[in-house]
Amino acid sequence: MLRVDDAERHADAEAALRLILASPGGGRAEFWRPWRISRLTQLMTLGPMLPAWVTSRWILEQARQDLSPATRSITAGAVDAAVALRGGPAALAGKDPTDARAKVVDGDWSYRQTYLFDLGGLETFLRDRASAELIASADRIDEWARAKMGGFQLVGHGPTVTTWADLASGEVVEVPALGSGVLMLPGEHAIGRLVPIEGGRMFETAPLAVPEYVARQVADDPFGWRDTLEEDREAGGQVKTGGHRFGFIADVPDVVLLLTVLPDLDWKADPSDAEIVAALMSTAKDALAEHAGLRRGPADEVPLWPCLAAAVVDPLIVSAVVNAPGAADAAVLERLGGLLAEPAGAVCRSMAVGARAAA
Repeated sequence: MLRVDDAERHADAEAALRLILASPGGGRAEFWRPWRISRLTQLMTLGPMLPAWVTSRWILEQARQDLSPATRSITAGAVDAAVALRGGPAALAGKDPTDARAKVVDGDWSYRQTYLFDLGGLETFLRDRASAELIASADRIDEWARAKMGGFQLVGHGPTVTTWADLASGEVVEVPALGSGVLMLPGEHAIGRLVPIEGGRMFETAPLAVPEYVARQVADDPFGWRDTLEEDREAGGQVKTGGHRFGFIADVPDVVLLLTVLPDLDWKADPSDAEIVAALMSTAKDALAEHAGLRRGPADEVPLWPCLAAAVVDPLIVSAVVNAPGAADAAVLERLGGLLAEPAGAVCRSMAVGARAAA
């Protein structure tokens, strides 16, 4: 595990993945987090097409999994804060106290925010652990470490960007359409941290859906966000900070991706690569028809664009298209390549080349 951590700190995803697969059990889920393996696979497979902000997000994940002595007090403080915000140990899910704590570390939104930003976990990792080459390949990661919490209102989803209103400044902010707010309706509210990237801004992870009054109070007092969430919980609010799976290249939950992009596949029957690609093409054609005004879904339908962006960078789907390029429609992939946010657009353009060669 320490050797894998070291390979990641030196920006070598391929070496890290090789070490995991060569370990006893070959990357078994009982020891290695499956989303870590997926992340390394994406980095190794899509490397040349990935923008520098992907490395910045990789650094966040490395900082979260760091086990060095310098982070022990940070971890303990962040766990205590997250558990208190959930209502104490009795409110946690888990087989036992150790399992419950692990679930907080892995999937609690408030733990992640407290650990990385409020208690300095990211700054500590950048100062003490990250290699020069890892930091050099990231996108303004030093500024990410100083990002403040904010309150936002979702304006709408487009093929390339998702639009939010910053409640503190009144500014309209466009971020890459990677899945932020994918389960929210325009007009609903969230809190999160905007960070700078080359050519714009993005959320460092998917923002947390909250009632309007919570978002506005956080916008007015960014450093008091935990107190605001605590007040909401004590008043009977339903904000859910636990049970999250944090995205890497995209922020669409896996179950949403399956239900929107690949809705009719029978996974118990182990669909073929060609069937997976055919399902992807069908959903892509629906999205393009909607974009051209030839199709209109229900107003509360999950937007297809961020789901497609998440799908085309998913290792399972990338592998399916590589293995069954003849099932892909090159023209559809080319059109997606000109619409989807990067790096999904670049991946589609690359896939289109393979599909044309196989035709």
